[in-house]
Amino acid sequence: PLQCGGTCRLSDATFVELDGDETGRLGRIAAAPQSPPADPYFGEYEIVGKGEAVCGEVVFRIGRMTGQVGSEVEATCVGTLADWSTVPGSPPLGLLPCQHRYKSGGGSSDSGGPVVRRLDSDHAELVGIHWGGSDSSDAFSPLSNIEAEIGQLAVTVSNELPEILITTPPTGTHVGSGALVPVHLEAAVFDFEQGDSCSGCSVSWASTEDGGLGVSPFAGGTAEVDATISGAAHTRVVTADAIDDLGATSWDFVVLHTDNEAPQVWIDWPVPWVSLWSGVPYTLQGSSFDSETFQALPCTALEWTINGAVPPAVNGCHPTVVFPNPGLHVVTLQGEDSFGAPDSVTIPIQLIAPPPDAPPVVTFLTPGPGSLVAPTTTTTLLVLVTAPGGEQNAITVDWTFESPKSLDPSGTVGLGGATVFSGNQTSQGIVPQNYLQGGCGSTAFSIRVTATDTGSQQVGEATLDLYAYGPPC
Repeated sequence: PLQCGGTCRLSDATFVELDGDETGRLGRIAAAPQSPPADPYFGEYEIVGKGEAVCGEVVFRIGRMTGQVGSEVEATCVGTLADWSTVPGSPPLGLLPCQHRYKSGGGSSDSGGPVVRRLDSDHAELVGIHWGGSDSSDAFSPLSNIEAEIGQLAVTVSNELPEILITTPPTGTHVGSGALVPVHLEAAVFDFEQGDSCSGCSVSWASTEDGGLGVSPFAGGTAEVDATISGAAHTRVVTADAIDDLGATSWDFVVLHTDNEAPQVWIDWPVPWVSLWSGVPYTLQGSSFDSETFQALPCTALEWTINGAVPPAVNGCHPTVVFPNPGLHVVTLQGEDSFGAPDSVTIPIQLIAPPPDAPPVVTFLTPGPGSLVAPTTTTTLLVLVTAPGGEQNAITVDWTFESPKSLDPSGTVGLGGATVFSGNQTSQGIVPQNYLQGGCGSTAFSIRVTATDTGSQQVGEATLDLYAYGPPC
């Protein structure tokens, strides 16, 4: 309603609720420079109070087209005629009583810009609203007139939530495989109060599978981090939480996938096309590596298939088998990881019937090749001795400890011996620290077993490589 009677308004202002769910950016005014166009973001003033302009003081009008302009107040509370001829349904002239005059140099579309008293570089008091004028003079409605028409306006600062959108990688991306997968994360960020470069703002990255992935600042409208996530066949939600300098937060997320990589398996022994005696027990040796766990597969996950052998199929890292018959045989080793991904390798070997005077064969049964043993306790070594030609002569067995770190300057220490017959086992106990120099980490050593047929004087031997573990270096 008209407060002054007739065709007049106390202010060129109105208050309209556009959307009940949208609070707007309350309590702040754009601090654009005096350079058209003033649309780009240049920061803002926080409105900390209300005031009344007085003659002679400099106030600042902020317009959409001409930016921020300081101007001295020339007159207060003067009646001003306004040209309303272009407003549909309005009379050609209207009266705005008790307006303030200044020379702000406002242009078309600057109407409605706030008029403030600047307190410092970041804070201001609201004193009115610019509505226009002529070449010689402009006018603004004082805040008291505005409140007389539309009610009291509380000066309330509302901290706008920061804005964030994850741009790299897109949701649904398969980012790689292996134990550790590198991933570059990037988001577009903006804070209304501080802009796209905010020293007090940050983005915290996290994953449902991996936990925290790092914290990155706002820099040029971007927040980015290089992270490492766990591999294998996993799906995870990666979140980015933007936090502004006042603690307000918003977030975005993407769904990322990592893939399981098949393991790798190797046959360490026998080597392809090697010639072996038939009817003699041999210990096979296999190795594996799983890139997701960054270690070997469990020995139970390794399966050997050997045509013509006894047994024809067996699990383990180093099983013992016998090939009863001469001829060409095929050895296959397959490994399967915990996700069911397989790998396999196949080699041919040649089995030959041994001559009557073939040297004895020594087969290590325990521990397995490359085993890690305690340095201060007794480890029992067990071997099987076989005369390939079926001789029944006594066989003498000699044990030797060998290592560059041996206490003996020669690097070799005899452990004793025994006498056995073909097809029998013999054992030897050792305490590694009795033969090794002290040190940290694992120390390599070897056990060599020499078998001599007392009848034919043929000599066979085998070597087992082991490691004694010690304290970390």
